[in-house]
Amino acid sequence: MTSMWPCKWPQVAIAWCLHRPWDVLPIPGSSKVHHLKENAAAADLKLTADQVKRLDAAFAPGKAKGDRN
Repeated sequence: MTSMWPCKWPQVAIAWCLHRPWDVLPIPGSSKVHHLKENAAAADLKLTADQVKRLDAAFAPGKAKGDRN
């Protein structure tokens, strides 16, 4: 899926959250100015319905496996 977007994964994650109908907003932390700018740019990233659907499927509840300690 990485080739679907011309940006970094954190930007995709933030954009995906912003495209969700949830009453939750991402609040990313940024220790560096360039990270803050990248995070803010995610608000301008437009995802298609297909892209949102693919992200929903990839990160569906229960989909993740492995230890979470």
